[in-house]
Amino acid sequence: MISDGQSIDLIHPGFNPPIPLRFTRCGTSATIQGGVSEFHQTGHGASYWNKFKEVIAHGYIPVEDAISLNLLPQGWKMPETHEWDALIATSKRIQ
Repeated sequence: MISDGQSIDLIHPGFNPPIPLRFTRCGTSATIQGGVSEFHQTGHGASYWNKFKEVIAHGYIPVEDAISLNLLPQGWKMPETHEWDALIATSKRIQ
């Protein structure tokens, strides 16, 4: 369960460096920062939970899980949001 106002940091491990995404629940909807699509909010009746499942289906995983699975090194920290544009622009899909 994701609480109202809670943010979850995720990464897409299929890119090098991994693409960051921040998912924030806003009532029954959600705001998404980062990721391949940059920034958007749920709309058209989409619930925050359906959007979260969609994000996961696109290959994003929570940072804590990526560290546990050794996809990221221990102690890895999410980049600052002002660094995301440059990071996303330089990320390459892993073949």
